[in-house]
Amino acid sequence: MGNLNKVILEGRAGKDPELKYTTSGMAICSFSLATSDKKKDGAQVTQWHNVQFFQKQAEIVKQYIVKGSHIVVIGKIEYQSWEDKDGNKRNKTVINCNEFYFLGKKEGGSNTSPQNAIPPQDDFGQDPSPTDSDPNAGLPF
Repeated sequence: MGNLNKVILEGRAGKDPELKYTTSGMAICSFSLATSDKKKDGAQVTQWHNVQFFQKQAEIVKQYIVKGSHIVVIGKIEYQSWEDKDGNKRNKTVINCNEFYFLGKKEGGSNTSPQNAIPPQDDFGQDPSPTDSDPNAGLPF
């Protein structure tokens, strides 16, 4: 059996998504997602996650998600490290998403987008092959 790298987060968009295009024309949409938990003492703890979508999903996310949207995202975790222009080592954790679902509308706002309308895609926004969508593909029984 292979390794599993899968992240499922439920939360609210911390800002409006930002859509950019690579030099090769691939769309990348990113935004922060807030998740909250309560400690035993009742204090609420909020964690911030950097999430991004690719290609057609990136364009759809930009169109429908706004700051405060309540959503579930599914993807893979990626740890990035680099040196900045001053030679300092920098690190960032990103969730590369391939699915998302709307859970409701923003408080006081309206949600005109279709519910659960986005089909899953692989790591970089490509539609999965038919064998990827069949959970029993390749099993000997």
